[in-house]
Amino acid sequence: MVQILRVIAMATLGLTTTAMAQWSHYGKDEFRNSRGGAYGPDRAQLIWSFEAPSRTADQPFSAYFPGIYFSRSPVPPEQEAGRPVVFSIDQEDGTLRWSVPIPYEPGQGPAVVMCTARDIYVSRSTPESPAFIYRLDSETGAITWTSNIRIAFDPREGALYKDYLYVSTPDRVHHFSTHGAWDVPRTAAAGGYTGATIVPVSFLGIEALCIVDAAPGGVTLRKLNRRGGGEVYRTGVMPAGSSRYPLAFAKYNGDFVLPLSSTDPVTSRVYAIRDTGTEFVPLWSAPIGYSLGGGVATLSDGSYISIGPGNVLERLSVVDGSVMVRSATIAEYPLRPSWAVESRNVIYMSTGTGPSGRLYAFDSGLNEYFPPVSHPGIGGIAMLGSTLIVADASGIHAYRTPPMPPPPEGCPPCAPDYDQSGGQDGDDIWAFFQDWERGLPCADLDNSNGIDMHDLFRFMYIWERGSCP
Repeated sequence: MVQILRVIAMATLGLTTTAMAQWSHYGKDEFRNSRGGAYGPDRAQLIWSFEAPSRTADQPFSAYFPGIYFSRSPVPPEQEAGRPVVFSIDQEDGTLRWSVPIPYEPGQGPAVVMCTARDIYVSRSTPESPAFIYRLDSETGAITWTSNIRIAFDPREGALYKDYLYVSTPDRVHHFSTHGAWDVPRTAAAGGYTGATIVPVSFLGIEALCIVDAAPGGVTLRKLNRRGGGEVYRTGVMPAGSSRYPLAFAKYNGDFVLPLSSTDPVTSRVYAIRDTGTEFVPLWSAPIGYSLGGGVATLSDGSYISIGPGNVLERLSVVDGSVMVRSATIAEYPLRPSWAVESRNVIYMSTGTGPSGRLYAFDSGLNEYFPPVSHPGIGGIAMLGSTLIVADASGIHAYRTPPMPPPPEGCPPCAPDYDQSGGQDGDDIWAFFQDWERGLPCADLDNSNGIDMHDLFRFMYIWERGSCP
């Protein structure tokens, strides 16, 4: 019977793609703006840790409840042959679900989880060393697909959109899908990550691929046809020392945000650009400080959180880029931030700065939401439902504010017997799905004040398990 619920869940993907793909990529969903849909932790209360020492601390991902997926590299890549390097653990308690090795060839890098949807994509490629891309089954970790070619690229900058996978080298954009593959030329900006600015978008009914490339005197934002890679149009030239960030897309109105961080304060700026459907229109630009890359974050009103001059956070207005509020100075420098922004606009940031790494939390006024937490070797963070997941050199750690609020009055208590008939059967699945489809409060199983795919898969987990965690 649980298979019925899985089929129902997958059938709803067309209506809930954003919720399902909430943490699909580095930079979070396909818009790479770090936004989530649930309430995050109100204090740094650790609920579990999965101990797995690693030389790198890449971002954790989630395809659907209950799995968290990530890679760990405790030894140099040449010593990893046959060792488990990609893991799946349970979101509720951090227990191991599965672990698998990834094929290694001389000269390749550590395994990196690129992105997730219903399956997990992994590669050992680096910008200098070509490698295959593998797709893993989310339930077992088994390899279900291997790319037909080896590609030298940064796996952290792969992009997944629907059933289409995009990666980029300094001189090519590659596309993989069940409908075939194509690649087209491009010229990466000097000093920038080769594929950092690949963003598949669907706006005004137009599906396209956007990427930042080098241009005489700086960089340009190019819009490519998603089906064949041909250029649709591009912006004018923006001066840039290096393009150190991915591209962000503020969902609420279709504006792009492009930060171009540089050690040169003259060229270290963030640009806001509007896609009208027929052309790119520049809106404004503002100075930003220097950092070593990482993700970007936008709040619900479209305002952009930047690393400002002087190593502070600044909230920039969506209207003109003016500074709305500014944080106190952050001690760690230079930052390599990773972000998660929850539905109340609480901002979580990892410094990504090695032994002195810390997890920060800020409110929308950029005041400390709770005191910073030390996480030596901190890397990526992600918010999965109401749980904030942090990767550091020691392992994977989960923060959530318990206890969870009780269900609304009249709702069934947390139990697989959703219809309260005294037994567990298929009627419980049907009763839950009806509440979920209608958006009724009882279906908000993760108490996030929103009903999405996390609730659906949480019920599937509870029903299959036969009890509440």
